[in-house]
This record gives sequence, structure tokens and C-alpha cells, in this order.
Amino acid sequence: MRDYNLDLDDFCYEAHHIKKVFEEIEKNFVSYFDKYILSRGGIVVTNEAIESLKEKMKVNSNIKVSIDKSKIQQNLEAIKNNAIKEFDKDVEEYEELFDLDTLEEYAEDPAGFKNDLKRDCSMIRKTLNSKDKSLDQFKIKFNICNANYLLEVMTNIATYVNEYPEKWDGYDYNGDYEIEDLIEDDLLEQSTFDTTGYGVDGVIGGGIKSYIAHKLLPEYFPHRSREAIWALWYLTDKKDFGCEQDSEFLMILTDKVITQQNFYYPYQLFGIYSYLIYRLLLEKYIELGVNFSEKYRYVFVNDFLKFVAKCHEGEIAELTRNIREEWV
Repeated sequence: MRDYNLDLDDFCYEAHHIKKVFEEIEKNFVSYFDKYILSRGGIVVTNEAIESLKEKMKVNSNIKVSIDKSKIQQNLEAIKNNAIKEFDKDVEEYEELFDLDTLEEYAEDPAGFKNDLKRDCSMIRKTLNSKDKSLDQFKIKFNICNANYLLEVMTNIATYVNEYPEKWDGYDYNGDYEIEDLIEDDLLEQSTFDTTGYGVDGVIGGGIKSYIAHKLLPEYFPHRSREAIWALWYLTDKKDFGCEQDSEFLMILTDKVITQQNFYYPYQLFGIYSYLIYRLLLEKYIELGVNFSEKYRYVFVNDFLKFVAKCHEGEIAELTRNIREEWV
């Protein structure tokens, strides 16, 4: 069982392990993708969903939903367009707040930056306004964190994102890369986000900083969200792959009987799996004749992972139930 904030087993970073994990993801990908398409990203009710509901309610019925499979391409187009629409809703506020010239101006007023961050950064604003008691510690730590350091970290993130596209000059992002290529030279160069200077303890963690990067440059930065980590656990069929302390994607607090996604999961590893899933999605888009806009590369990956997690939202709610109850 995983203890709080424990490092991953060393072999989780090795090619042989990543290959085994990805083989399982690849094996389960098709069935989830089929559900994703047939339900139009979870909007349309499928027969499988109806059967599950009937079983829970102990109802006998012959109700069926007829889905015209000739509309699969249209469904994927609709999924893509909706994902882009949802993503674009708050992009401008991130582009304005994390503009490098704007951040430089805040150097004279770090406290003002902290206040504006609370108001203008949707993810932080929603977290601070949430009534979820499990977020109380975040609220306390945000209020007491040093404004100068907060500004420094955010400037580091914005600068790194701004310079990142140049790192791909001379590279083919869709090159025939092996997993060894992604690891040995840190080809995606995203391990930087796991280093000092790119986070504020208890305040700016993997979820928030990856969301900021994702909003600024979705072509290269996936969002390491709560749903995405849960999705990886389900895509790997809940296997532990020999990890001494259960799945690398989970964090199990044995003293409190709480299971949660591993919100300390390294961004470098998450970036590798996101890239590999992107390649699977790209193949499907090409197969179905739907244009895959590289500008929104990880918007589509994020949308698919959110869907996978949504397929198991009941179980996730039960596994995390004690997190909510312990704060009540």
C-alpha cells in the first residue's frame, strides 16, 4: 500500500517497465475509444450504460438505443469540436495573466500578482471558492505562501513554455520514436517541471502548473489532471506491474483507508504516456478521416482521458469517499 508522498519505484522510469504499461494501455484503448465514439464523448446514452443502470435498479426491460454506426465520423467531429470549444473558454485569461511582459511588470508588486492570480486564473479561483473540505489545506497554504516566490515560480513556468517550441526546431514531433528515445535524452524535455523552482509546496503542484502550461501551449503540454491519472489506472486494467506499493497511479493512505490518484505523479512520466496515447488517437483520427489539429493535440488527449475516468466515476467516488468524510 502506498504511503503519502512516497517516491515511485526506480524501475517505473525504465524502458522495460514503460513498455509493459503501454502494452496494457494499447490493449484496452480500443474498447474505450469505441465507447467514446458511440457515446459522442459521453453525451449519448449507450446500451451498455442502460444495461448497467437496469442492473443497479433491478429493472427488467427490453429498452435499447439504436446507434447509427455510419455516423461514427460525425461523432468524432462533434467530440473534437466540443473539446476545442470547452478548452477555448478561458484561454485568453491565461494568455494575458502569464504574458512574460505582464509578469515582468508584476515584479514591482508581487502581492498584486497573487491577488490577480486568485481572481483571473480559473483553476486557482475555482479551487479557492470550492466548498470541498479536502481543499482546506490548499486554501490555507495559498493564503500564507510567499508572493515573491509564487511570482518567481509562475514566471519560470511561463518562460519555459514560451521557449519550448524552439526546442523542437529540427525535430519531427511525430517521428518514429522508441520509448528508449523518449527516456534516455528526455526527448520531450518535460522533467523540468518536476524540479525545484517550478512548484510551490502544497499550492502549485503538478495539476495546476500542467494546466497553466496546457492552456498556454496545448500542442506540447498535456494536463496532468486528477481524471487523467485515474484514467491511466483504468487503461492499465488496475495492474501494479510489480510495484512494491501498489499501482504507481494511485496513492493509498493506509492509516486513513483513503485511495486517491497519485497527485505527485512525475510530469516526465505522464508526458511520455500522454504522448504515446496521442499517437494512438492520431491513428484513429486518420483511420476515420477526421482532421487532427496539432495545435490542440493534448486537448484531444485530455478529453479522451476524462471520458475514461467518467466511465468509472461511481467507483472513483467510492474509493475517494473517506477523503470527503474525514473533513466533515
